[in-house]
Amino acid sequence: MCPVKKVRIIDIAKSAGVSIGTVDRVIHNRGEVAKETREKVQKVIEELNYKPDILARTLVMKKKWRFAALIPGSFNQVSFWDDPLKGMYRALSEISHFGVTLEEYLFSVFDLTTFEQKSAELLRNKPDGVVVAPLYARHAISFLRKCRDLSIPVVLINAFVPLRYPLAFIGQNSRQSGRVAAHLFERMLPRDALIAIVSIAGPIEEQVHISEREKGFSDYFSQNSSAKVNTTKILHVRSNEAQAIQKSLRDFLEVNPSISGIFVVNSNAGKVAEALQSLNHSVSLLAGYDLTPENRTHLEKGNITFLIGQKPDLQGYLGLMDLYNALVMQKPVDRISYMPIDIITRENLMYYE
Repeated sequence: MCPVKKVRIIDIAKSAGVSIGTVDRVIHNRGEVAKETREKVQKVIEELNYKPDILARTLVMKKKWRFAALIPGSFNQVSFWDDPLKGMYRALSEISHFGVTLEEYLFSVFDLTTFEQKSAELLRNKPDGVVVAPLYARHAISFLRKCRDLSIPVVLINAFVPLRYPLAFIGQNSRQSGRVAAHLFERMLPRDALIAIVSIAGPIEEQVHISEREKGFSDYFSQNSSAKVNTTKILHVRSNEAQAIQKSLRDFLEVNPSISGIFVVNSNAGKVAEALQSLNHSVSLLAGYDLTPENRTHLEKGNITFLIGQKPDLQGYLGLMDLYNALVMQKPVDRISYMPIDIITRENLMYYE
């Protein structure tokens, strides 16, 4: 005899063509729902023979779960960080009926003091669990140890910190993504081409994932004796303001006029494309990370050759779901979940939202 499949709220939402939140409001009779929509949802509930999860209701009555996000904000025009937060709220829409809430503690990737302030505020409020992007590695390690002392479980996203305490890590293998990019540069540029590695971020010595991408890219050429391209120059820009990027690039290109390719090791390839246009300077190959709106525009125009996608929305979603599964449902979670290293070009861009 085949086991009866348990009907979930997400199944009802798909069948009714509505959001999970709408189904939740109908089931629990809270919030405003249009009469026609309510009737459609109720009809699907009857057809699927949905039975409320008694365990879930018991958990809601007994415990309210306060989860927190300690990640960069999208201010300072760093739009990449909108996506992990969207992913967390997508997860929240599926689990809020278990009494789960999400608190935001947003810091700047260009201002260490904001990380110190927000992490201290979070610790004072003692949430039940936290999703962290540990970009300021040295200070993040101190924060993680304080979480350990307070018994606050932690899930890391985007950047890995080599400590045993975090519950899980979700993100790319940063060094390997750098090697993948180097392989493509080597295939696409002529022999002995000169390449620039560009980062536009705060203190690079703190941001391990960026330095790991740089190392992976450089190591590919130094460790591969048959590589055609083997000369790289590094430029660090400590501001993402257009004028600062343009000035840094101008000074850099005056010293290195024969640069053929530029590898941007974070989500600012579009800003580099804008600066190159302002300087009336072109390169054969420009690549970077992430489908931010600006990067997407320049990829469509052909100003960016390719982007490495790391699914930031999914990172945020899985980060919150790992906390939920580990704490609320008491289920084991994977210690490390590597995101795929997607190569996105103008030709396959339409398949990425």
